[in-house]
Amino acid sequence: MNRITKLGALLIAFAFSSNAVANISCEIKDEKIEGSTYELEIQVWNNSDLDIQSWGVTLNFAEPANVTWYEKAIFSGSSTTITAVNEDGNGEISSWGDTTFKFGGDHDGSFVTPSCTGGTGGSSSSSSSSSSSSSSSSSSSSSSSSSSSSSSSSSSSSSSSSSSSSSSSSSSSSSSSSSSSSSGAGAPIAGLIQAEDFTVNSGVQLESTSDIGGGQNIGYIETGDYTEYLVSVQSSDTYTTSFRVASATTGGTITLFADGNEAGTVSFPGTGGWQTWTTVTANVSLNAGTQTLRAAFCGGGGGGLFNVNWMDFVATGTGTSSSSSSSSSSSSSSTSSTGGPTLQPLSVSGTQIRNNVGPVHLHGIATNDLHAIYKGFYVPGMGGGGSSGSSCSYSGGTGDGNSQLIVDHLSMINNPEWNNANTVRLTIHPWVNDEVGQHGWDLVDPNVYLNEMIVPAVNTVVNSGRYAILDWHYVGVGWTGVEATKTADFWNRMTAQYANHPNIIFEIFNEPGGGTWNSWQQTAQGWVNAIRSGNWSQYGLPNTPAADNIIIVGGPSWSSILPQSASDNFFSGGNIVYANHIYPSHTGGGIPNWANYTLQFHPVIFSEWGYENNPDANVTTGTASSYGYQFQSYINGHSNAHWIAWNWSPTYRSVMFDKNFVLLGNGLSTTESRFHGGSADTYNNYMGQFVVDWLNSLGFGNVQ
Repeated sequence: MNRITKLGALLIAFAFSSNAVANISCEIKDEKIEGSTYELEIQVWNNSDLDIQSWGVTLNFAEPANVTWYEKAIFSGSSTTITAVNEDGNGEISSWGDTTFKFGGDHDGSFVTPSCTGGTGGSSSSSSSSSSSSSSSSSSSSSSSSSSSSSSSSSSSSSSSSSSSSSSSSSSSSSSSSSSSSSGAGAPIAGLIQAEDFTVNSGVQLESTSDIGGGQNIGYIETGDYTEYLVSVQSSDTYTTSFRVASATTGGTITLFADGNEAGTVSFPGTGGWQTWTTVTANVSLNAGTQTLRAAFCGGGGGGLFNVNWMDFVATGTGTSSSSSSSSSSSSSSTSSTGGPTLQPLSVSGTQIRNNVGPVHLHGIATNDLHAIYKGFYVPGMGGGGSSGSSCSYSGGTGDGNSQLIVDHLSMINNPEWNNANTVRLTIHPWVNDEVGQHGWDLVDPNVYLNEMIVPAVNTVVNSGRYAILDWHYVGVGWTGVEATKTADFWNRMTAQYANHPNIIFEIFNEPGGGTWNSWQQTAQGWVNAIRSGNWSQYGLPNTPAADNIIIVGGPSWSSILPQSASDNFFSGGNIVYANHIYPSHTGGGIPNWANYTLQFHPVIFSEWGYENNPDANVTTGTASSYGYQFQSYINGHSNAHWIAWNWSPTYRSVMFDKNFVLLGNGLSTTESRFHGGSADTYNNYMGQFVVDWLNSLGFGNVQ
């Protein structure tokens, strides 16, 4: 299932055969209105003697549609007029047959059922394209126009970066090839990609082009805009990439990212006109496989920057790719594929976490909050700062962050000292202003948070060959009412994205506030049931099952309470691991026995533990001698006790680094180099080197 909140951010180029079409009709089959939400099921009919592989219909709304989810179709268009085309696998309709698709969203209390208008269906999904424009406009670009088509698809030839007029013959290409979203397999590289054949865009519009081959280009481009393309790279290589561009102003820069990792950049000056075209080139390093290619646009001035007609990739034959470009087989950010090494699936059997080889022990680190990293706080080179990096980076949608910072930060897990960390806990704690406590899923655009923070983080961890825990990091709050609604919405989105991926583990609620175990279990069991069955109807959400992912469940009082006797109910649903958090302030009389009863029946992961000899650290104030060795001995005494060290950052206590990301516990850091000052940098006072040594004693483990 694909999900959006702003239809204007998604524009799909839609392809049909020009010589074999069928008449398509549609009608509203089912309608559900509940409170401020609606759900519609649309029936699509093939009224012909042809078997078709693709179709499209138009939905006309009396008021903005506010679509938040859809399935078995791909949506594009304005807020009141929406085009729905078949999703992969849903395009085939036999002669006089039918199919259905569903979508839903929010309304203001006066929902009016839209009308549905049929179109045409094709027996082939190649040839001319038809596309509608969307999204925000920008000043000083050439005028927008309706779609045009061309059946030419000849490849272009590379040329120098000197300007050429629109009538020059430095390249020949069609400006309208079939959209990668229609084919499903991804546009092939090496090869030519039309700029308008994106799967996702932010900020650009389409217009007719007078460039050779005609058709359309993308325009109205401003700094921070981007387009994305689903591509299938045939071999790992460095590709000479030609960009067909025109600019009446100062030109700008295009940076390509493969699954969030920078692959190449080209900069160019103005060409003297919006339809005065030139070809500029750059080397782009790509790994083999299906992946999302993002073109991020930026320039030195406001308003319109440049237009783009196409990109052409030619393999150099070197057979190498940049280490910074992502591994293969990753899909677009709107699918559940992550790319990278796929680990053996985990399951829970009795007290053990296992794969098909044997027991698995999970041990690793917890990150700083992804949103803080994205906004440029507390990452290498930022000094705790607020810089959000280059506007031509892998970012967009909010304007307040930079996804590349997340990729760069998490790539440190590949440094030798962390080789034996097999699990990374990703802290997901959306915030607007941390200093005044403005946190919450309702304060951010969920799609931006997913695509620009969670997806790059998960891809980086999975590409490193590790497990990623998605930690829904609510801290000390209730679990009913609005928090329950937000939690359900979050996990509905995560199951749609990562259902049954063997590398992905769900931690459903970091630290619930005060209360009893059974009252907590009764509420949280509903989320577990919905994750397993996919039935989210009690929350008014679409079906998204995840039958196999490991689910971690904590308990009330900041995950200090677990079942203590037979009167406390365990969770049902299979593949459940329990979480416990123990810090130095809890250990006055030694490590508490909070998890002992549960460990008799189930695996337990201590998904937060740590120490820092700093009086201001509160619950984490402690040392290796007063806490660290005791905790290590307790864990080593239970084969089904797993652990994640908190926190792999210079700020979130207990810290492992200083401001410059020098590992603490080695005597290499001064007080002035640390955000919190504190005691001398010794092995006893800071946990960084302690964690590394413990990881090294365990090894990576049986997880491959």
